[in-house]
Amino acid sequence: FPVTIHVVGNGTKLVELQKQSKDLKNVKIHGAKYGEQLELILKHCKVAIFPGLWEEPFGRTLVESLARGQAVACSEKFSHGKSIIEGVNGSVFKMDSSSIVNAVQMCLRMESKKQITTSNKMWQEFYSPSSVALFWKKYYSEPSD
Repeated sequence: FPVTIHVVGNGTKLVELQKQSKDLKNVKIHGAKYGEQLELILKHCKVAIFPGLWEEPFGRTLVESLARGQAVACSEKFSHGKSIIEGVNGSVFKMDSSSIVNAVQMCLRMESKKQITTSNKMWQEFYSPSSVALFWKKYYSEPSD
């Protein structure tokens, strides 16, 4: 089935990606988008792909994708790996083209209802306001070294 790839962001590889994809009709490069503009692009995506090149401590867009119930394919550099259950609600990949392609293909083949339920469950468990509040409460209740 036809797939459209929406690229959002302005990372160091953007110019290279624009050159390589200029003749591809199914690749849309949006550049940096925030807030409502970003939400409009992401809310209709089947898979959210995060090819981060550095260890991001908190990727808000990834967390929002889980809350929406989307499948997530992310680089092993992301700190959110614990919220991805391989082959159920996403895939974690190494930063090479074959690993990324395999992860996205896996996400596109996942059983939709289970993937949505699992992504939302992972958001509830790790990132919902109540779970974050419990984490900080526990953190500050324990004696420090």
